[in-house]
Amino acid sequence: MQLRTKTLIALTLAHSLSVNAAGSTSTFELSLFYPQPYEYDNSINLSSEVVGFYRSIEVANDLFERKGVNLELKPTHVASVSSWTGTENVQTGRSDMDTGATAVETNVGDMAIGLFLPNGGTIGYGDHRKSSHYTWYPNNIAKIGLATNMTLGKGGDNSYPFVLSHEVLHSVGAMHDQAAAVRFNDDASGREDGYARTCDNGYGSLMTSVISTVPFAQMTISGASDCNTTPSANMVGFTNQYAPLAAEFEVGSRNNQTIRLTVTENINDQTFDFVAQRNDTSATEAMTLYIAGGAVYNGQNALAPQSIEFTSGQASSEIIKIDFNTVYGVFDQAHGEINSTYAVVVGQNEVQNKLVDVTAINTLWEPTITPDPDPETGTPNPDNGGGSSGGSTSLFSLLMLSCLYLVRRKINK
Repeated sequence: MQLRTKTLIALTLAHSLSVNAAGSTSTFELSLFYPQPYEYDNSINLSSEVVGFYRSIEVANDLFERKGVNLELKPTHVASVSSWTGTENVQTGRSDMDTGATAVETNVGDMAIGLFLPNGGTIGYGDHRKSSHYTWYPNNIAKIGLATNMTLGKGGDNSYPFVLSHEVLHSVGAMHDQAAAVRFNDDASGREDGYARTCDNGYGSLMTSVISTVPFAQMTISGASDCNTTPSANMVGFTNQYAPLAAEFEVGSRNNQTIRLTVTENINDQTFDFVAQRNDTSATEAMTLYIAGGAVYNGQNALAPQSIEFTSGQASSEIIKIDFNTVYGVFDQAHGEINSTYAVVVGQNEVQNKLVDVTAINTLWEPTITPDPDPETGTPNPDNGGGSSGGSTSLFSLLMLSCLYLVRRKINK
């Protein structure tokens, strides 16, 4: 009885300290697991999924920083699970992550993301935590089910890349609406304002149950300066209070975001050259390079994963060369979308901290411009641009044509 009393006092103090620490930024380390059969399933593009995982983290961090949420997400691990068949959906797969050997295997990071098929309209399934869980299960790694073909978005101005951050905040304790938020406070010591509301722009905030209906650029969070006319909904304050506690779901930090990727535009060889550097050189290791961009609906928005082999003692990889035209195909698919084209390398024990924007390194590729149709014939008008260079008829050419026309008039006279 005495031990239990001391434990409750210590955990109550931790609750109090989390409020006082609200001004500092908390870090959640996230791992990603997927069924091993996805590696040879043509309907699943692992490059798109892994890059999408990273991109969703970056999108979340940007939103948190702009809206006053003191939270940063970091990747920490990417791996397959051999016991999964590839037929699991976000709910059945998520449940399996709490069962037996799979529960142990996926206990990596503060939150573990399982990549599964959607279950009807359900594309994410978080670990719905309540206030009492922070007292009785303070170091219980959260498990999240996330649907395939979502994290890079579906094309156009949609908010599918925010599904990951939506489920992460569910796993902190956030709810969709006020009635559910009241249920979070199951021990009468928690908050009841962790839910969504309609914001000043007329759209629902991050925790809305219909997240896909919110335009990407309009996403915000209740409690932010552009979404605080109803004080009873305050996801900013809610997250800032509970994030320091949730950051201890896995005791300590892995801090293994140590892979560095250098990408060079090699004009002489007409290739993009990729070199990965690792921190731990003590053993042989196979890492994987993923390249993808744009949106998942494009089909050709990603390249096949490429293995990068390291020998014992080797810090920098051999150069991986990918020809311009191969990468340009992804550039074309990504052009006009909310995402660029990115590269990332992950290993068994180390991961890259953030994506490398390959498009930003490019100096030669230009987007293809579809010619405007001639208003009389309906056929493409070459004077309005077109062709692989993306250029239109130059001003110099028009001036030269004008000069020739004047010369011919003078001669005819």
